[in-house]
Amino acid sequence: MNKWIKLLAIGSLSVSLLSPVRAQEATDTAVLDTDVQEPEIETISFTKDTSVSEESTSQILQNLENLVRDDNQSEEIINQYDDVISKARGFIGQVSGLKDDAFKITLIGGEELLIAPDKSTVIVKNGETTPGNQAQLSELLAVDDWLVIIGIQNGEVFQPRRIMVSGESLAPSERFVHRGQVKNSQSNKIEVQITGEDNLVESYPLAKSTQLVDQDNETITYKDVKPGLEVLVIGEQKGTAKTLQTLRLL
Repeated sequence: MNKWIKLLAIGSLSVSLLSPVRAQEATDTAVLDTDVQEPEIETISFTKDTSVSEESTSQILQNLENLVRDDNQSEEIINQYDDVISKARGFIGQVSGLKDDAFKITLIGGEELLIAPDKSTVIVKNGETTPGNQAQLSELLAVDDWLVIIGIQNGEVFQPRRIMVSGESLAPSERFVHRGQVKNSQSNKIEVQITGEDNLVESYPLAKSTQLVDQDNETITYKDVKPGLEVLVIGEQKGTAKTLQTLRLL
């Protein structure tokens, strides 16, 4: 009897000792299972995004390949390119040379162009128009005439469409500031010998807009601008025409 009691006691002790170990193993197994599942979720998401990206890239490449193979699309691209390089342009300058069927023009910046009017060109002078292929250039144009030319620049070739002859100078105005000594003063002009320029005497016409002032900036008349006085002259010059804006006594 005592023997059976001892065996039951040992069996109970063994069960109690093994139970915590098995519980810990179960817990560890659950933790390991959780750790293993997380990478599987991330991997599925990553694979899906990569698939979409590759599909989009393939579609773009396919579209480009179709565009290259499409002759109509290629021709349209070429036509659009031709439109870009064909541009409307305009020039202002003076005639510097004449031939029977062409003339040379010097632009304001100094560049020279050879212009050859044709049937698509119209020349306008004094309100009258003449087709370019019927024009006698020597009769319509003269050296030093100012022209406004509008046409099409197609690559390196300029094709004139409209040539307008101006009755006055189109040269841009240049501002001048000179210091000098009065040589002569009249009601319509004042002559000044420019300082630093040997024997250079400039004549400035007086206009209603011309301001004559003394050292205190008080208004004076041409009679107060006597020969020998030092003056500062300010104005604009367009071609050979000078406009005196201000004369100040120094």
